[in-house]
Amino acid sequence: MITVAQAEKIISAAARPFPAVSCRLEKAAGRILRENIVADRDHPAADRSSMDGIAVAFKQWQKGTWRFKRTGVQKAGIPALSLKRGAVCAEIMTGGLMPRGADSVIPVEDILWEKNIATVRSRVVVKHGQYVRRRGQDYRRGKVLLKKGARLTPPHVAIAAAAGRPVLKVAATPRVAVIGTGDELVAVSGRINPHQVRPSNAYAVRAALLARGFDRVTCYQLRDRESEILRRLRIILKAHDVIVLSGGVSMGKLDLIPGALAKMKVRVLFHKVMQKPGKPFWFGVTGDKKAIFALPGNPVSTQVCACRYVIPFLEKASGSVERPVYIRLARAFALKEKKTFFLPVTVQGNAKGQRRAVPADFRMSGNFSALAGTDGFVELPKGPRVYKAGFAARFFSWS
Repeated sequence: MITVAQAEKIISAAARPFPAVSCRLEKAAGRILRENIVADRDHPAADRSSMDGIAVAFKQWQKGTWRFKRTGVQKAGIPALSLKRGAVCAEIMTGGLMPRGADSVIPVEDILWEKNIATVRSRVVVKHGQYVRRRGQDYRRGKVLLKKGARLTPPHVAIAAAAGRPVLKVAATPRVAVIGTGDELVAVSGRINPHQVRPSNAYAVRAALLARGFDRVTCYQLRDRESEILRRLRIILKAHDVIVLSGGVSMGKLDLIPGALAKMKVRVLFHKVMQKPGKPFWFGVTGDKKAIFALPGNPVSTQVCACRYVIPFLEKASGSVERPVYIRLARAFALKEKKTFFLPVTVQGNAKGQRRAVPADFRMSGNFSALAGTDGFVELPKGPRVYKAGFAARFFSWS
């Protein structure tokens, strides 16, 4: 058996980059960026007003002028007007370019209008350059606005749009096959007998992948027949980039997956990890470097291994630069296991902005219903040990 850290290292080393593809900006949300996005111009591109009001020359205010004649209206979206000399102003809207000859803005709430005369209210203080967003105040042309490896959020999409990028280079979405194994599996719909179970594992893994933006997922089901496993796996493997199996990897007579994969000349990189749940976890690669994850069939084991190993693999192959997340335990937890332990938790916050992980009442890896109120799990180093309240553990979210 290998350690969790060793398993993580081996899987990470096997992550070949998915190719980069072009993607329309309107479809880019959630994708992994594979290029830097650079500013094509200063932002703002010219001095602009940050308020509705009047644009004036500050030197006129210094001279004691408090009544200004309106000579034009500077709306957003039109070229800059020219401000004549003297006690004059341009009515200006938020986002409007500063008229030539003006350098300060007096807000509309500080003004009384009488026809074309703007009178500044008494006791108002005007400062030079107030309410003016200067050219390049946000960033200058050539600045890297987004770095490759970012998962594109709504603000990222807005930034790319502002940089004039209708098409982006992003990581290709891999074709993932999620395969449930076992004669006991039947469809979710329809009748079910006591000796049968529904394929919850495949649905859970698929949901976890979809939540991370990996939406090219197809689910399959294989019976405990080596001939069927070999025949169908060869077909599935040709049509997909990554394979995720659930079940059939332990030590039982009908745990046929490792043997079938060996006959297919799949190179096993490890089988069994010092962890709970999920000890029988198997990982290997084909001759053309396609990754195959064979996860234990117990429901919690399948879900934990998918979040702990499969998703990070897909993220790295996509070029993502996401960093580990840590959270503190809300209360002490006694660990008797001499293996790394994955503890389901509920994340709670308080009025001070502190987030804590509350351990769930979790005892068996087959009790999938115990996860209903949880947000993910924390990784606890091997025991035996009592982890005190406040211990910072690595956190993995279900979604």
